[in-house]
Amino acid sequence: MDHLATKIKQRAAPVAAASRPALLLDWYDRHRRRLPWRPLAGERADPYRVWLSEIMLQQTGVKTVGPYFEKFLARWPDVAALGRASQDDVLRVWAGLGYYSRARNLHACAVAVLRDHGGLTNPSGPGGSRAIHLSGVTAYDPEGSPPGDEHNADAKYAADGDPGTYWQTEHYNGAELNKRGVGVVLDAHRSVSPKTITVTTDTPGFTAKILAGDSSSSFQPVSDSKTVDRTTTFDVNGAGRYFVVWITDLGGYSSVHVNEVRAR
Repeated sequence: MDHLATKIKQRAAPVAAASRPALLLDWYDRHRRRLPWRPLAGERADPYRVWLSEIMLQQTGVKTVGPYFEKFLARWPDVAALGRASQDDVLRVWAGLGYYSRARNLHACAVAVLRDHGGLTNPSGPGGSRAIHLSGVTAYDPEGSPPGDEHNADAKYAADGDPGTYWQTEHYNGAELNKRGVGVVLDAHRSVSPKTITVTTDTPGFTAKILAGDSSSSFQPVSDSKTVDRTTTFDVNGAGRYFVVWITDLGGYSSVHVNEVRAR
């Protein structure tokens, strides 16, 4: 009996106060609901997802918000993409969620963040960092005739958050550039030092490298050349405000596509 009483006392011993928060968080990780805006255990919360969910969940239930949140995120994966959208498009995707002033204010805030902070979603500070958001601004062809207006305008598709759209090189007979290279210029909106730049294409097999510069007309190489697969990541060693996906070989195509460019 004495042995049994000792075991009961051991089981009933109070939990040390210092360990209670850890036990509570462990319990939460095991039992919490899985929600699309909530990070998994050990992951950091995405400020954009948190912000978007907080706006949508004002006066609207979780069950209703879920599908809208997923649709919104697929269309505009970060605050910079949302800031580049038109208010009409945002309101169309929001349709059915109600309280439309939330959508208008959400969009206006994203526009301001993109305009004034280059798409900043996680301000610098203790534990914080600045996200890098690129915008396609123009074609780059220093050895050719100035690119046409349409060719320049299509540069926006190289970083619009939609992998189904693209910027493409001009068409070359015999798939020969006959020049050092051509490319698309992307603006980071401030001087940054990305560790990597990832290029997505639906015309894999061409050769490219990454250039960087502080102006939109003068660049230096900041990566090695690579044959670009459907998704290829370049290690970057250098800084600048502007970056170029610099294409030096078309890989047998008469024209190649840059569908999406991301910097981290």
